[in-house]
Amino acid sequence: HVLAAIERECHQQNLTMLYTAIEQIDRSVIEALPPILFDKRVDGVLIIGALLPDTILKTAGHIDRPVVLVDGNASADQPFDKVLTDNIQGAYTAVSYLIQQGHTKIGLIGTSPDAHPSIVERREGYIRALRQHQITDVYIEDGGLGRHTGYDSTIRLLQTFPEITAIFASIDHVAIGALNAVEDLGLKV
Repeated sequence: HVLAAIERECHQQNLTMLYTAIEQIDRSVIEALPPILFDKRVDGVLIIGALLPDTILKTAGHIDRPVVLVDGNASADQPFDKVLTDNIQGAYTAVSYLIQQGHTKIGLIGTSPDAHPSIVERREGYIRALRQHQITDVYIEDGGLGRHTGYDSTIRLLQTFPEITAIFASIDHVAIGALNAVEDLGLKV
């Protein structure tokens, strides 16, 4: 959706969008910048959903055109504009909504302490919402970000803590896995 919106805006501005994948080491960490980013015909660069280690940041700093990070992370002292999601507030709002609906036993899946920063921030929002509402029971099943891990995490979480009445999933793929697991357990959403 992000790329489609960018392409649509470029088209309206009479610009041509070039798209290239960037090799990643793990968890969205960029390994190297593609040479096209340094091409003189490129007017600007959007880097979407990536973590930029210091070595790459130094290289990106030599691009003599605007660089904008979209849902990407770099150290605060880097001279790049950023368009970021407020993951903490978003998770806080979602979990607070569940609490307002009467849920006090709320699980969290699709997260881990060493995950991508946006996932760690969602975890923080979940915990913050529980604390703000004086809920001390925290139910976290760490796992990956795929449908299968969402499914497996939900099964483990609900088998270990059957008192859970709501689950907050960190991303859509995990939520779809959770929905499938809940259905297979004979529960309703």
